[in-house]
Amino acid sequence: MPAPTNHICLFAIHLHNRKLSHRTIHTYLSAISFAHKIQALSDPTSAFVVAKTIQGIRNQQTPASPKLLPITRDILHQLLPSLPFACPTPYNHSMWLSLFLTTYHACLRAGEVTLAANAENLIQLSQISLYSHKFTITFKRYKHSCGSTPCPPW
Repeated sequence: MPAPTNHICLFAIHLHNRKLSHRTIHTYLSAISFAHKIQALSDPTSAFVVAKTIQGIRNQQTPASPKLLPITRDILHQLLPSLPFACPTPYNHSMWLSLFLTTYHACLRAGEVTLAANAENLIQLSQISLYSHKFTITFKRYKHSCGSTPCPPW
């Protein structure tokens, strides 16, 4: 005592080779950490190299999250017929249908048409002009805007 940092890394790798989950390995390292702290010794499990070893084990064991794909025309056409089953009233059905079609055809981001963390980029009713067979949206702010004037070309 104190245990050398490289021994802690080798121990974590040994546990990984025995097919223990990263959470279980973390529990073992917490016990080692506690034993060192209770004896007023420096904690070898808090070393950078140990943290990176555990991160590598976790990355190997955790499956990558699925990539988010854009909504294609085919996906949109699969979604639309299911709306009557998801929306209890004709009003809600019409609202969701309008939202889906407008978002798709105007190439809008979800954060521009639904309440998001940054509500400043949300399209307001005052930004929409209705005509007989069409409407226009005037963007006052958007995700990559530089203020009230358009961004210069890069």
